[in-house]
Amino acid sequence: MASLSPKELTFGAAPSRARRVLRAGDTILSTVRTYLKAVANFPEAPDGLVASTGFAVLRPIGRLHPRYAYWAALSEPFIENVVAHSEGVSYPAINPSVLGSLHMPMPPRLDQERIANFLDEQTARIDALIAEKERLERVLKESIWDEVTRAVTLGLSRTGMRQTGIDWCPEVPSHWDVLLLRRLFQQTEYGISDSLGPEGPIAVLRMGNLRDGRVEMTDLKYVDEAPTELLLRSGDVLYNRTNSLAQVGKVGVVRELPNCPVTFASYLVRLVPNDRVIPDYLAYLLNCPDVLAIARSLALPAIGQANLNPNRYGYMRVPCPPVEEQRAIVEHLDSRSKAIQGLVDHVAKHIDHLREYRSSLISAAVTGQLQL
Repeated sequence: MASLSPKELTFGAAPSRARRVLRAGDTILSTVRTYLKAVANFPEAPDGLVASTGFAVLRPIGRLHPRYAYWAALSEPFIENVVAHSEGVSYPAINPSVLGSLHMPMPPRLDQERIANFLDEQTARIDALIAEKERLERVLKESIWDEVTRAVTLGLSRTGMRQTGIDWCPEVPSHWDVLLLRRLFQQTEYGISDSLGPEGPIAVLRMGNLRDGRVEMTDLKYVDEAPTELLLRSGDVLYNRTNSLAQVGKVGVVRELPNCPVTFASYLVRLVPNDRVIPDYLAYLLNCPDVLAIARSLALPAIGQANLNPNRYGYMRVPCPPVEEQRAIVEHLDSRSKAIQGLVDHVAKHIDHLREYRSSLISAAVTGQLQL
């Protein structure tokens, strides 16, 4: 179901496409990117509620029950028919006149009302289960980073502590160092700024390749050439320096490289660790929510985008245990993260199954496959 969050705007501030006046009982369906199933119903519609011309307004009359119209428009067979009649590849869209020519199952009005009431009740129960599973998924994900934060700041034994004077990390084991982040690097380097293409001998990592401490070698772009000194090696650490605040500061460690040279784009920065720190400990440390919050507070605006300069970033103070202890911490966190991620994946599968069941239930109900 689409998320409804209308905004109140003056006429002058409203987008030029905001022209579809809505009434109670209307269902709207996006006529662009139709595969996204952007469908919403308005049992009530306050005065002045307007939708973009990117939506078709389905306004039931006579034999068609408003809530049944919504469920029928959301059903898989109807959506598949809409997609099949859409034109375009990257941005498929359907002409409203073509949409209006499509067929929809039309049982008697009383049956429509019974189907709508049934789906209202059953999908509400399924949605409540999905919401509970999603809450559990969030709690599990947060528990991973709670575990990480404790390990990289307090160690595994958590004895013999001393004060640091750092707000987010007030104490560390007494034998740990507390250093400026820049003291952990041999060097920092910006990536290339060349235009990217689908072909070329050298792969280029971009912002989307960094995901939760991992560097994923998927959806690669390519360039014809890159400086030798900017080719990546296993163990290199990359972080996002620019774009949205949600992405700034995210760190990943380069693991296995493909069978070709790999460089990185200019909105990434390579941190080359020195002998004080191992890459995996550094990635766990820098991806902690508290550290990311500090990194984002240091990001300077640049043409409307956040920008985390490595020199500015380098003056953040961080805990640094002995290297052997770092290895023990990484081994512990890898094991714990894998176990918790297994639970997250299990919950995610349950959510997918519930959504699939919800979709099949709607389709079965509106096409008469269920005896209600």
